[in-house]
Amino acid sequence: MNRILAIDFDGTVHDNIHPLPGRRMGVPSPGAKEALEGFKKRGDTIIIFSVWGDKPKAIADWMQYYKIPYDSITNIKPHNINFLIDDKAVRFTTWNEVIHTLDQLSQHSVI
Repeated sequence: MNRILAIDFDGTVHDNIHPLPGRRMGVPSPGAKEALEGFKKRGDTIIIFSVWGDKPKAIADWMQYYKIPYDSITNIKPHNINFLIDDKAVRFTTWNEVIHTLDQLSQHSVI
């Protein structure tokens, strides 16, 4: 089964907390390259999305430099996907569960 995966770029594919000196982007997040290579090997479609997606050349150049596979880059959240992978996502089940999850997460992080 080939899946369509939308994968957030910042904090998921690259380390945006520790950018390289003089750069806005960091190195690949641990395991990112291997995961995306595995997805491509099994035939998945990889859509990279980011607020920087309106300047896809910067992301494409970074992906090429680190030899990380992908199919397309966008700044618009894709809708025809099977899965969304994002470091800041909260899974929607019910609004009560979302409120509970956000309350729990807020107790353990600095806002």
